[in-house]
Formats: sequence, C-alpha cells, structure tokens
Amino acid sequence: MPKSNQTKKIVAALTLISMLSTTPVWAVGQGTAPETKPASGTATAAELQGQAGQTLAVLYQIMPELKNMEMIVVAPGQKDNLHRIRFRPANEKNLYAWIDIRSDGVLDSFMLAPDEHPTAAAPPSAAATKKAAAAFLSALLGKEFDQYRDETDTEPMQSWRNIQFTRYVNGIPVAGDSYSLAVNGAGKITDVQTGKQARKNLDLKLFPAPKQDADKTAAEQALPRYMKLSYANTKKGLTLQYEPAFSGYLDANTGEAVPGAPARPTYTPVSVTPGGKSPMAKTIDEAAKVAASEFGLDLKGQG
Repeated sequence: MPKSNQTKKIVAALTLISMLSTTPVWAVGQGTAPETKPASGTATAAELQGQAGQTLAVLYQIMPELKNMEMIVVAPGQKDNLHRIRFRPANEKNLYAWIDIRSDGVLDSFMLAPDEHPTAAAPPSAAATKKAAAAFLSALLGKEFDQYRDETDTEPMQSWRNIQFTRYVNGIPVAGDSYSLAVNGAGKITDVQTGKQARKNLDLKLFPAPKQDADKTAAEQALPRYMKLSYANTKKGLTLQYEPAFSGYLDANTGEAVPGAPARPTYTPVSVTPGGKSPMAKTIDEAAKVAASEFGLDLKGQG
C-alpha cells in the first residue's frame, strides 16, 4: 500500500493504544469484564463468536507467530460490526499486527507494523508477489479462491508491491468483491484491504446468465434517454457535449438505469406554514428581533 496510507493507519493505531489505557477491552464471548490475555491458538480464536472466530483461526494457521503474542480485542461497534483485534509481542510496547474482522467472518483489513530492520529491502518481483498473495488468499478463502483473478500489478514501491484479486462469475467481474494485498521483499503479506462486497451473494445460482450481444444492444438503445446536451467551458473554448444524466449504470438485461453505489438518499418534503409571519429575516436587525421574541436570545453585538 502507499506509504501515506500506512502512516495514517499507524497514527490511528497509536491513538487507539492510548485510548486502551482508559477504554475497556474484552475478548468477545467473555462478558463485559475487561480482559487482555495472551493468545493461544484456536482456543483463543474460540473466544470470538461464530464466523469471526473461524476467520481468526485460519489466520493463526497462516501466521503461527500470532499464537505466542498478546491479543487485544476491542468490542465491535454498532455501526460497522467490526472485531478490531490487535497483536503485540510479549513484553513489548509496540503492536505487531492490526486485524479487523467483520461479524460475518470476512477479513476487512490486515496490517503488519513496518519492519524497522527489513531482511529484504528490495520489492518482490511480480511473479513472487502473485505467488505469495495467492497462497495467503487461498488459505483464507478456501475453494472460493478459485473464483478470483489477479487483476492489477502496480509498479513496485519502496520495498513492497501491490496486487489485487477480483472475483469473477460467468467471466464477469463482481463489483466491489476484491482483495488488495501488499507483499514485501521477503514474501510476507504486510497489508490487506477488502472490498465492501466481498463474500456477498456466494450462491452462484443467484447470478443471471449473461447474454452479451443482447445486453450491449439494449444498453446502446437505452443510452440516449439518459444523456443530456450541455455547454461546457473547455481548454478549446465553449463546446457542446453530452453528459450522463443518471448514475452511469444500466441494467444489462433491460437497459434501464439503476442507482449507483452508494445511491442518493431520498427525502420527504416537509410543508412549513409560517402562520402569517415572514419566514425569512432580510437584515441582521430583523433576525435579532425574531431571536429575541421567539427564542429569548440576545444577538446584540453579534453582527
């Protein structure tokens, strides 16, 4: 991953550690009593409930060194349902790994602390990157990994290289179902970022069979309905151009526009009757009078 992203994550992690001194931490399934304890293989993984614990058990198999480290689990938030798990080597202050696992067992993100004394400073080759990343994902996803293809192989960074695997069904990529991994020169996975749609809709029967020729024709015929003509100031001067007046997505079977991701929120208009009073203050003096008469606020001197 880019260095700036790793730096931001490290700062966030250090902030979390400072919070842990006053914030209760607990192993899920152990009640609400604060507890920080050494990890001990799958026995500790069992302390996480259900699928999240199963994913942690797999990570223990991929990275056995985690078994001998102190594990801290922060309670999942109500909004994101993430189990935030932190590993720290015994008798050390600095963390070794940051791991976030969704309640449904999907690995949301994974990051190792930067190695202060890397054994291999040069980034790995493209082939070595693919091999290491594929081995990691294969162990993590099992048979599901067969549905993923390596798509991107960016230019090597200072000491690592990024690679992305995207899920394909019926030869078509599944939007948002991807894993982006960073591999260092020693072949170790140092960062994993998971797409928000990963491991959703696992039943292959739910995916409509593609009809490529019909799909393209329907989309081409429907497209003009969703385009609008407008004037635009460009480097070449004022030009006429067509621009999409929709989300940019068309249903491949019907040609109809579909909401983008994320879809715009909808609002219900609220009718307001001012009761014969002016609904808007035109001057600061008028606003001050309304604030004083309606709300008892003194706004003198606030202009």
